[in-house]
Amino acid sequence: MKYILIILGFLQLATIVQAKKNNTDSLKNVITNAPVDSIKIKALIELVDYLPEYNQESAIAYSKQLIAIGKKDKDKHAEAYGLAGLSYCY
Repeated sequence: MKYILIILGFLQLATIVQAKKNNTDSLKNVITNAPVDSIKIKALIELVDYLPEYNQESAIAYSKQLIAIGKKDKDKHAEAYGLAGLSYCY
């Protein structure tokens, strides 16, 4: 019984990891295809929150993109979030 629970725990962990990967792929698609910058900003914030622990290089790139969009749209919140993401990566 103990081994069955351990195996089920590992299967559940694998499912969670796969769901996170699919979530980042869908966020990347939103960033590429979003017609409005506000939608891109929300997707970039989600990526900047998630990626530093798994892929710092991508997190840095998305943080810089978030800063650029924030400056262009004069959105201080987005710009600050991008700067916070950069500081977390370094």
